[in-house]
Order: sequence, then structure tokens, then C-alpha cells
Amino acid sequence: MPDIDTMTHGSLQTAIKFSEVGKFPEAIQALEMELSENPDNSLLLRLLGNVYAQMEDWRKSLYYYLSSVQHDPKEEDSLYSQIGLAYHNLGEYNSAIIELKNGLETDPENSEGRWLLARSYHKAGRLNAALKEYKILLKIYQGEMLAITHFMIADLHHSKNHLEDAITELREGLTINPSIAEAYVWLGKCYEQKGLLEEAKSEYQIAKKLGYNEPVK
Repeated sequence: MPDIDTMTHGSLQTAIKFSEVGKFPEAIQALEMELSENPDNSLLLRLLGNVYAQMEDWRKSLYYYLSSVQHDPKEEDSLYSQIGLAYHNLGEYNSAIIELKNGLETDPENSEGRWLLARSYHKAGRLNAALKEYKILLKIYQGEMLAITHFMIADLHHSKNHLEDAITELREGLTINPSIAEAYVWLGKCYEQKGLLEEAKSEYQIAKKLGYNEPVK
């Protein structure tokens, strides 16, 4: 892959500067100018993918990432996570899973990649696989992300109608971060499904005190 410093055209450096300050259309224009002279350059294609990812245009981001890999297969090892993220945000979860798993083989310590893998499994309905990844993350995360992981496991258990397990995970998450109003609502709904209406009411009241104003369904 060509190094940025070896390129002679100032449009590349200009594109990077535009991208850093959020001037994405200008960055794209500069990169496309450079690409017109170097149409097979995998780095330029990758950088265009990055700009479109920053714009959350996931379809174009994916196109340029895949084009980068097509022109230089060595790029694939470093693009698994970005490609997986694009697929995930496009709702193409099984494709995201393939890329993210490959990425974790290359970099098993990538917690962001593992989180996306867990979420992709979850959204694809592959709940046992999702739970396995969430449990790994419980050993990695601290603070806010640890709480959120417990909440996601609770959602997974709830979808299986494992209400006691869901309640346990919600309690674990709230022990870490007791300020998440929605978690008390989820807890209330679990109690309501179990027929424990007073317990449910108590959780809803806590959520209301924390600013939850939407009607509880």
C-alpha cells in the first residue's frame, strides 16, 4: 500500500485536513481528484471509505472499502472491522458477522469489534452466539460499557422469556450504573410479566423520578 508521504499531489493532504475538521464534501472532492490520477490506489479508496463512514453513508463506505481490498488484498486484514461496521449499520448482520469474526482472529483484543460481533449475533437472532460474546465482554469491560453489556444480556434473556435471568442482569447493570431510567422500566416490565405488580410499580416510579416521561406500555 503506498504511503501518504510518498504521494506528490497536494490534494491528498488537503483531503485529510478537510476530513479532520468535518468538511466531508471537500475531502471527497480532493480524494476523487487524486483518485482520477491513481484509480487503482487502495489507500485512496480506503480513505474515501473512511470519509463516507464519518458521514454515516454506510453503503458508499462499504463500496470503497471493498474496492480497496479488491485492488490490494493485503488491505483486508486491516479493514475487517470497518467492513463489519458498515455491514452492521446496513442491517446485513450475517455479512457483518463473517467480517468481524475474521477481524477478531487477526486482533482478538479488539473489544469494539467483539461488541459489534455480539450485537450482530443478537440482531440476527443468533442468541446463543451473542451470549457467548457478551460473556467475554463482561470480563473485559468496566464502568458504563459493563453496565450496558448486562442490559444487553438482559434483553437477550427477555426475548427467550427467561424473566428471572433478565431481572438478575438488569440488577447487575443497575448496581454499576443506577441512573439509567430505561433499565428500571425494563425491570418493571419483567416484574409485570411475572404478575408482581407492586414490584413493577415501584420500578416505574424510580424511572419517573429519573426523568422517564414516556407512557409505560
